[in-house]
Amino acid sequence: MEDLFYQEFLSQFFVCVLILALATGFWVSYLNKRKPYFKIVAFAAIFEALRVIPDSFLIIAPENLIALSANILLQFLGTAILLFALYEANNRTQNYKRNAAVILGVGFFAVAAYVFALPTYEQPSLDAYIALAPVLLVTILLIWEGWQFIENISASRILFSLSAMGLLMLRGVQPSLALDELYLAIYYMELVTYPIIIVSLMLAEVENTNKRISELLTDKEQSEANLQFIVNNTLDIILVADEVGLLSSWSKKAQEKFGYTAEQAIGKIHMDELFVGNPSSQAGGDTEEFEGIMESMNGSQLEVEVRMQTVSHKENMHSIYVLRDTTTIPTEGVLQSLLEADEEEIIKQ
Repeated sequence: MEDLFYQEFLSQFFVCVLILALATGFWVSYLNKRKPYFKIVAFAAIFEALRVIPDSFLIIAPENLIALSANILLQFLGTAILLFALYEANNRTQNYKRNAAVILGVGFFAVAAYVFALPTYEQPSLDAYIALAPVLLVTILLIWEGWQFIENISASRILFSLSAMGLLMLRGVQPSLALDELYLAIYYMELVTYPIIIVSLMLAEVENTNKRISELLTDKEQSEANLQFIVNNTLDIILVADEVGLLSSWSKKAQEKFGYTAEQAIGKIHMDELFVGNPSSQAGGDTEEFEGIMESMNGSQLEVEVRMQTVSHKENMHSIYVLRDTTTIPTEGVLQSLLEADEEEIIKQ
């Protein structure tokens, strides 16, 4: 009997340490991310771990009503608090949570009063099922709420569903068994299933985080693609220079006007090389506006109106130049030449 006690106690102690380790993990996650349901899961795990105290007494005195009631109470609290953690994660309203707490609390205390009124407690019996009814009810609600919490078909959803339904099945079988070796085997299977549920919630959080990161990256790529489309299709010439003045980006319009390819220009050409003279000395203020002359790859010059602004991005400074080509074609001189040519033709005739 003494050897059996030590074996049972060591097994319970191992599961208790495992559950407390998971509770610590959720508490640390709460301190880092400040998600309230992390803290609630940690408390739920602590109550489940405390089951080893009355369970140790039940090894010696299986029919002790106080130890049995404490065991059922801690099972109920460990599962109910975990249920309310999922209520928090699923953004249930305060009224919803309050009504659930009242219904479950009244049901549990009604059953507890019934059990304490019994002259004797035997298992298997109908009384054993009545005693465990609140625990079975809260386990069913846990399965439903967990299914709502974990979206889509994923590893965490499958793990949670199988482990939670396994927990319900094992708890449902226990009242029909005599307190023998088979009962102990079912009991330990049920005890180990709880931390698997906790692990599935951890896995769900990792999956949700990865999903959000993927969505943010997709949105960022789409935003960058939209921005690049706007830049490439604007009628203005857009140049971006880094903090030392080297070109870091430019639009297709700039490539058409200056003749350089992106490979020839980006990171290789300084803004001062494109301007004739030093027009920046004419500008002032946060957003600078000035006129200047710029030179293309083939030596032709462009008269431009420049609007330049310096911005900070990821602790790096960038200068954005928006250029409007104002180069005028000397149409008056061309027309005069044509008129003179016509006069000479008339004279010859």
